[in-house]
Amino acid sequence: MSRITKSDLGSQAATAALDRAEGGRFSRIIRLTLPTGGQADRATIATGTVLDTRFLNRDADALAPDAVEAASFAASGGHLVLSLPVARQIRYLRLKTPVDGDRISAYRFDGQAVSEDPVRSATHGSSGARLDVTDAALILKRKNGSEVALSEAEIDAVTLRYAPLNPRLALRLPGETGPGIPFPVQTDADGLPVFPADGTHGGDLAAALQALLARLPAPLPDPLEIDLILSADQPCAARIDALDLSLVLETAALPEKAVLRFSGQRQDRQSLPLSLPDGALLAGGTLSVTVSGMGPRQQRQDAPATPLPAITGEGLRVADASPVATRIDMAGAQVIMGGDLMLAAPHGPVELRAMLYSDRDGLPGDALAESDKREASRASPTATAFTFPATPVPAGPVWLGVVAVSGVAVAMLGGTGRIARRDGPAFVIVEDDQTRGLSAVLRPVSPALVSGTPGGPVLTLDDLPLATLPTAGSTSLDLATAVPALGGTPRLNVTSSAKAIVTIDPPILRYGLP
Repeated sequence: MSRITKSDLGSQAATAALDRAEGGRFSRIIRLTLPTGGQADRATIATGTVLDTRFLNRDADALAPDAVEAASFAASGGHLVLSLPVARQIRYLRLKTPVDGDRISAYRFDGQAVSEDPVRSATHGSSGARLDVTDAALILKRKNGSEVALSEAEIDAVTLRYAPLNPRLALRLPGETGPGIPFPVQTDADGLPVFPADGTHGGDLAAALQALLARLPAPLPDPLEIDLILSADQPCAARIDALDLSLVLETAALPEKAVLRFSGQRQDRQSLPLSLPDGALLAGGTLSVTVSGMGPRQQRQDAPATPLPAITGEGLRVADASPVATRIDMAGAQVIMGGDLMLAAPHGPVELRAMLYSDRDGLPGDALAESDKREASRASPTATAFTFPATPVPAGPVWLGVVAVSGVAVAMLGGTGRIARRDGPAFVIVEDDQTRGLSAVLRPVSPALVSGTPGGPVLTLDDLPLATLPTAGSTSLDLATAVPALGGTPRLNVTSSAKAIVTIDPPILRYGLP
């Protein structure tokens, strides 16, 4: 995956001002940069996107040369008038040479009419006189026992407090103008919009970025640059507290459709190097292959049958929505065509289905394949065979499971490994003794067929078997389970001893970059 985290942002993640005025709001832009390798046709957002932001109060001097909103002064009717572009919270007013006992008073006015009493009056301290008045114009007076003349030249700073008012987030491409793709506005229990200063926006970031990616032509630029816009109605401050964003990149790994012709006069192997960017890490893909012009059909050979382990006389109940699975360790990468389990139906006929699972932290993980339905009807333990679609699996542990579609069966113990049962949404270990598993075996494709003995075309990715192709028609393959056994730039190989034409559409490979 192509990934960016908070640490990659460097100083961009730190607290900084929203000092860009645009469309009546104020913003700062954080540039997100993700490598694509220059070959990605499209990308999808990986699960688990994280984005936490925080908008904060900001105090800024309206007399500073780079002030976003500059204050100005004018004399009117013998008074000093402070003016701002719009009404803001005037936090402090600081004199250049204050004297002990100085007080600054702020008065509202309407034309020549000045309020009798100040709206706020404060003693001058180390930071100035704290007024905390929100207005666009005020008359200022200085008193120290009695009124003292006050001029613009005596004012050192006018500190404005910018609160995070209506904070929003959006995405757009560098160089674009306008609001971009806005993140959804949050609502309260009554459906009214709310604008919290702190927010968790991972899902919104993923959705907005996916919408933006859909607008980009292939190939995606390398690197892919996205502008995250943090904006508010006031030039407050904002920072990134957490960020984790990953793209799964996709590319057509062949420039065009490949047509491979086999004469049938000898065993032949043809290879196609798949194009990937340097350093790409495969994450899966899809492949569509069509076979035509095949010679006389050869019977597909499965691997020689492996006898089921002897049963112990004990078993586990198998019922609806409660699959039982046993771990099987694969000595090498293979294509699995089916599995056998020793099952009993003591209460009458039972319809069952088998599943093939990956291993995740010592438990059944993702479902790799699901079998056809089979019926078990004998009360005594009987070997029951299930058929899977051709499913490539890497070396290491996988799990063979069984579940009753209707009725109740018993899965007999007799093998080695661990046993797990689904309990609600997750599997739990029910038998952790490494010497006690279900009486079960997997049926791989024949190694002889994969190596190119007479039969139909055989598809491999590097040295990993993918499928024995049918003698005619199209086959679609998911390469996800093949990826863990691969490294570097793979080659797609077709081996056939029979006459055939094999047409391969450009494989769509999913990959990431370090």
